[in-house]
Amino acid sequence: MTPAQIAIALDAMAEIRGAGPDAAQLIELVLSGPEVLAAPASDTRATMDALIASATSEMFLVGYAVHNGADLFEPLAQRMAAVEALRVIICLDIPRRPNDTSLEMEIARRFATEFRLKHWPWSRLPELYYDPRALSSGQDHQPQGGQTG
Repeated sequence: MTPAQIAIALDAMAEIRGAGPDAAQLIELVLSGPEVLAAPASDTRATMDALIASATSEMFLVGYAVHNGADLFEPLAQRMAAVEALRVIICLDIPRRPNDTSLEMEIARRFATEFRLKHWPWSRLPELYYDPRALSSGQDHQPQGGQTG
């Protein structure tokens, strides 16, 4: 994710934290993955398992890339099956590969198909979002929201 994308996600979380009573009990910001100076990271799998086990109404996941998604997401799919009210929102990067001149919607469609086949083979789907600016082939583009489906 770009610094601007991270800032948008953090701004949204900060807004949510200030909107309700005792928001610190409702939202937990967790950084997982490789260690970064001044930002201690947690083990991705252990963090996901703990968050999934306690989810009752909504999970908002933001990630850069998905590898072995079916293995990582299986507990989440099981939790969604067990807790009908659980809303799951996943924001991922959909990159434009070098020299790929496909239309933006075609790249998003291919990603959605791959996500469904390789990373999320279960019947109940999460909401899946991406930043379409990453697919823009031009230099000038305005921020917009995108959703695969």
